[in-house]
Order: sequence, then structure tokens, then C-alpha cells
Amino acid sequence: MRLLFLGTCTFGDASSSPVLNPFENISDCLHIGDIVFLNMNGIISPRKLYSNEKFNSSGKQLLSLKKLIPHIPIVVTFKNDNLARGDEGVKDTERFLKKNGFIFSADVLKPILYNNLCIFDFTTVDLLVDSSIMKHTIPLHITATLDKLLLDIISGYVKPIRKIIIIIKTHVRTNVHRLLFDCISEKMIDAGASVVFGYGNHNLVKNNYKKYKKGLIITSLGDLVNCNMNREKCYENKTEICLYNTLSKRYDTLEIKRIIFEECLLPDN
Repeated sequence: MRLLFLGTCTFGDASSSPVLNPFENISDCLHIGDIVFLNMNGIISPRKLYSNEKFNSSGKQLLSLKKLIPHIPIVVTFKNDNLARGDEGVKDTERFLKKNGFIFSADVLKPILYNNLCIFDFTTVDLLVDSSIMKHTIPLHITATLDKLLLDIISGYVKPIRKIIIIIKTHVRTNVHRLLFDCISEKMIDAGASVVFGYGNHNLVKNNYKKYKKGLIITSLGDLVNCNMNREKCYENKTEICLYNTLSKRYDTLEIKRIIFEECLLPDN
């Protein structure tokens, strides 16, 4: 199976002319995978739950993606942080994804099972480090360390022909952060994961891909779409998408140009 990983997407309807079809310039690239992975930064809700509405979208952008690849399943991960966004916003997002046939998991510790894939959405893993809010995120008291908990869960889902994919938030601003990400990623592959896909950086980083034993670590693909640009940050004019073959264990990357249009950072190939 060919897994196509896209960079982080931050949609938004707050600008005077929101971009509703941000993927049209790379439509040809989207057909090379058997399944597409997209991490969404924000929620889909008609409610005004953010003080900055650019994190709040109607879902039209995701629907436009589905129209471009109607026969290819799309896995959507999103940081379902109900402390920051409110329970109603998370529920609205889940209802939208379910209604429109996207693949997702509403539970941090319950994976998505699709064909021979087992997909963990650990994008809220940074929240679990803080014990004061842990009880709001998962319904049990944990005495073990976070790493031990996640590794035990991963190893519990290992089966002979199953491929385990992990999506996790990463910070690689410093060498220490990078080493920590590499360390936990290697442990996850040791526990049985085939791919660990990190997100969190706006731009590509050096040495972005790493083969480790029988697995692949993707540090970050940068932003593919960003309609909440920070004027104080510098955005490079390129990003990448990554295709991984679970049978051959080969990965290929496609460089994607980025442009700024209507206050949004968009792919332009």
C-alpha cells in the first residue's frame, strides 16, 4: 500500500476572501497514493470558538480535497484539545468528518483500523506530559511514564501483516528537541511501528527523513496550507509531500512550491 503524507493544513474563513480550494494546484500529485494522510490544525465548526477565527473553518477546504480524489480514502488527524477549543468545537469537527466519510479517531489512545493499517493519532501527546490536565484528556489515572504507556499500547496492536502508522506532534527548534523526537520515534519503531510522522514546523528541516531498522521517521513536512500566517515568521517557498510503500519500504518525496495568495500560504506546483 502506498501512503501519501501531506504537510500540516491550517484552514480558515476569517479573511475577506477565504481560499476554498487550496489543493487544486497539486491535484495531479494527490493521485499517487492509495491513502492520504492530512493533519489539520484547527477545528470545523459554525461556532465562533476561537478569538482568532482563522483557526475556525467551515470544512469546505476538506470537501474540495475529497472532490479531487473521490476514490482515495483520506485520514484526517487534528489536535482534539478540548481544553483549548471547547467540547462543542471538537464534537462539531467529529460530526463533520464522520458525515463526509473522512477517516479519523476521536480517542487519543484508540487507533484507526483500516484494512491492514493501524493508525495512531498521538497529536495531543504534548498535553499528556502535563499531569494537571491529563485527567481531562484520557479517562484513567496513569502512574507509568508517558513513553512507557504509549509504547505498551503500540506493541499491543502488533500483528504479522499489520502496518502501524503513528502521527505525532513534534518540536525540533533546538538540537535537544530533535534528539528527543528521534529517541521516542525510534522507540516506537522498536515497539512495532512502520512509520512515525511528525508535524509542527512551518518549514522543512534538514535531514527530514530517517530510516531506522525496518521503519521510517518523517520529522516534519512543514505547512502545506496555512491561512493563519504569523507576520513575524519567515516562510520558505517550498515544502514536500512523502510517499511511502509499505511493501518495498521505499519512500519518495515530491518538492512542492508555496505561494502567498489571499493571506494564505498555498501549494503551487
